[in-house]
Amino acid sequence: MKPLLFTLTIFFCRFVAAQDVTFTANNCISGQQERGSIEFRIDTTYHKGPFLVQFEYPDGRIDTMQNFTEPFHRYKDLPPGRYYIDIQCCATCSASGCIDVLNYKQMLSGEVSVLWASARTPPDTDSTAILLVCTEVEEEEEIVCSAVFLLYTPPGMQHLPIRGMIEKALASIPEIRRNGYLEEYRETDPDVWLADPFKMLFRFDANGRIKWAYSQ
Repeated sequence: MKPLLFTLTIFFCRFVAAQDVTFTANNCISGQQERGSIEFRIDTTYHKGPFLVQFEYPDGRIDTMQNFTEPFHRYKDLPPGRYYIDIQCCATCSASGCIDVLNYKQMLSGEVSVLWASARTPPDTDSTAILLVCTEVEEEEEIVCSAVFLLYTPPGMQHLPIRGMIEKALASIPEIRRNGYLEEYRETDPDVWLADPFKMLFRFDANGRIKWAYSQ
């Protein structure tokens, strides 16, 4: 299973409600020698350009395209990291995006194929929470075949029992599918709820024990 692309759509013009820009990130996968990519698409219905495009790499390098007039462009062969894109049409008309290219790791849990990656905790989420997010899951006859997870942890936290946490999450999926939550853990802390779309959300403590889990 390949993790879903991350797509962000933002208004292109702050003062003229005219145009959208869509940024899409394709993540890296360790073990497959697969590098990331970022693509942007411009709806040129109202503005034809030319555009000034600046693409900043995690190391601070900047790739600049002046007088850009195409509807889309893809940056390929990208390593994991945070990238910034700024697209300008005029002095008062611009779009910018901050996009992470993640590095997914592969593992097997029994016969279940798993991809997982560490991600930055969203700013509207309690940064002290340990959250394991199931973003994709495939099942055959109610048996989990594959799953994709994102792990959000407090800054600097290390030595979490990742494999054990993922295996507990996988074992909990059938019950969460039936009930929408784990029967043993009914209470949630609203301060650590994740705003981004997900299939299932698990909160763990530092010892790798589930505190609660819900589906969206």
